[in-house]
Amino acid sequence: MIEYGSKINLTNSGLKGFDSFFSTKNCFVLCDGANSCVNGGIFAENLSKSVALNWSSKKKLFGNRKKYLYSFLLHEHKNYLSKKLDAASTLVALGIFDDNFEVFSVGDSYAEIYFRSNTKSWMKIFSMPRDINLNGDPWQLIGSDVFEKINYKNFNDLGTYCIFLLTDGAGNYLQDKNLLRILNTIGDKTPDSYDLNYLSTDLAFEAKLNGSNDDISVVTLFVTM
Repeated sequence: MIEYGSKINLTNSGLKGFDSFFSTKNCFVLCDGANSCVNGGIFAENLSKSVALNWSSKKKLFGNRKKYLYSFLLHEHKNYLSKKLDAASTLVALGIFDDNFEVFSVGDSYAEIYFRSNTKSWMKIFSMPRDINLNGDPWQLIGSDVFEKINYKNFNDLGTYCIFLLTDGAGNYLQDKNLLRILNTIGDKTPDSYDLNYLSTDLAFEAKLNGSNDDISVVTLFVTM
């Protein structure tokens, strides 16, 4: 079972942001187009849609998933480079397949995974590594000069999870305590998409209040296996 909600591109400028989110029945992809590139927003939109649709169609493939997904993204990367769009994007994504789900990322976006224990309390079990240098900037992006690897994690334990996918405009301004506040609101209940849209919007505005001037995007997914 999966439910999700989102708030995409909360901005301070009133202009359309450069973040993009696209989902299928079981694949959810959030991209943050580089603001320094004039086509960053268009690139993020095309990339999120292409990855979600093509990843979904290949969900039955087995073997080394990390190697497969890197090859899959490398093909997308080279395709966009050939178009000379002068654009680049981060990517963070979740796919749910039968009795497991997988998360992978490129760049400086966030994936924070929480698990609800038998005592009905929430605990963080994983934070996706982020590709940032000592200055806090992404050292690799899809569509840029450097794309060397993906970050990948698979989850197959039965139970209830809450996964937050965040662009850096949100994640840089939200701490564990902010996410736990949302999880404590959920408690032992099963939220629907309306609840999760509301909670995602709540987090986005909290990031803005905490000082974010970037495009802010939050996707909150509730998964039970």
